[in-house]
Amino acid sequence: MIDDSDIFGITVDPSHAGLIYINACSGIYRSASGGEKWAKLPGIPFSARRTYALLPHPGKPNTIFAGTSEGLWRTNDGGKQWKLRTSSRAVIRAIVVHPAKPDRVLIATDGFGVLVSNDLGDDFAESNTGFIHRHILAIMPDEAQHGKILASVYHDGFSGSVYSSADDGQSWQLSSKGLGSRDIFSFFQMPGKPDLIYAGTNTGVYRSSDRGETWSYVSLPQPEKPPAKPKSGRGKRTRASSNSHTTPGATYASHPAVSQHSRQSSVSKSKKTQPKSAPPPAPTGPPMLELSSQVDDITGLVDDQGRLVLYAAAMDGLYKTVDETKGWEKVVVGDYDPKGRVFAVSVNKKAPNTILVGTRQGLFMSHDSGTTWDHVDRGPSDMSVKSIAQDPRDPNLMIVATNQFVYRSTNGGRSWVLRGGGLIAGDYSCVTFNPANPDEVMVSEYSTGGVYRSTDKGYTWDRIDAGLPSTRVWTLTFDPFEPNRLFAGSFSSGVYVLTIEHSATGH
Repeated sequence: MIDDSDIFGITVDPSHAGLIYINACSGIYRSASGGEKWAKLPGIPFSARRTYALLPHPGKPNTIFAGTSEGLWRTNDGGKQWKLRTSSRAVIRAIVVHPAKPDRVLIATDGFGVLVSNDLGDDFAESNTGFIHRHILAIMPDEAQHGKILASVYHDGFSGSVYSSADDGQSWQLSSKGLGSRDIFSFFQMPGKPDLIYAGTNTGVYRSSDRGETWSYVSLPQPEKPPAKPKSGRGKRTRASSNSHTTPGATYASHPAVSQHSRQSSVSKSKKTQPKSAPPPAPTGPPMLELSSQVDDITGLVDDQGRLVLYAAAMDGLYKTVDETKGWEKVVVGDYDPKGRVFAVSVNKKAPNTILVGTRQGLFMSHDSGTTWDHVDRGPSDMSVKSIAQDPRDPNLMIVATNQFVYRSTNGGRSWVLRGGGLIAGDYSCVTFNPANPDEVMVSEYSTGGVYRSTDKGYTWDRIDAGLPSTRVWTLTFDPFEPNRLFAGSFSSGVYVLTIEHSATGH
């Protein structure tokens, strides 16, 4: 055996105590001497030899299943020959044979959930009814259609990345046409134009003009292809020339040299008669760029000139556009690294010139639409600001979630207070105000788990996630039609719906 192999499992054959199998990153090994000597089993391709699970069939000694990084393999002759029984895209983590039905095989996969076969692995089908295993990154209740929700599923591979519900999450349908297997980190629905939705993905921004049914990439305009040159037709008489009417008595040169000379003469004459066109005007303003990096957050507002301005917080900085068909402008955020990651961006329609940006080095603020920036030097500084929330009634009230604590400001960001009041130190992924009652605020702690609620504008907090199977929550958002209902995207258990029995009261 290769002595530096990572060992994933050791299996003793149930019908022969001295027969032992080991599945490792370098393949499968077998010992017929109780582990004294080992021999490697051939037959599985090198790329699939990272074998995570191994199972000799309990009733068929020569049948062995191997779950690898490239699908499920099976041998019927004790390991001499192997055949792939699933798609090579499936990563297999566990294998079970039903004790009462020896031909029924269940496998646990990455990205496809549980697959089941009733013919010893010849054919598999999904078996996930009632089983929730999705990691939710973003949830967007539709602002104008009661009951409609979009939810993005992280790293779900070929199963899809966006699902939609028309009944408050009771049932879901795939809504990823045009996205492929891209991951969605944020949604933004255009205020007043609910059909228009933007999505921040791991490869730039995508746009839907039909409420999330189909998606297309927001990119720079593609250069027009030059028109195809007509075929010369030398040596052939075209249909047009054979059917054209000629002047009686006229003769036409057919020799290539003569024809070329005639064309050159015609071109020369046309050049003399056509005036020269003026060169196109040089572009003005900042360069417009293609945005193809991961976008963690996207938001927008209508500025004082009546233009829709989109902001994208990306893996390599902050981007802005007033016309996405012309590309994106890179925004220099003060003295922050121009290629540094931006986690969050927030604007408030009551203060359209103010922009808040969460970075690896704390919070930056601009009060002149991004021309100049102030770096918050106290409070949420020198830490990663993951999420920013502003009171929709009062832009001076701000709460930010960082990878260490939650901070609150009541004077527009001039000073900040670390919020205890029931909150512990942790990695906070999301903070959000209830738009129908901004006295109510929710935050989620992601590393160890926890959802906290405040009914006094973020001053004191109570933990409210008791009894949830998965308390690690990445995103929180209120239902715009039901102010006492909240949607939570969990780490491993899909979407939770929280109904608050009593409305929050202000203090």
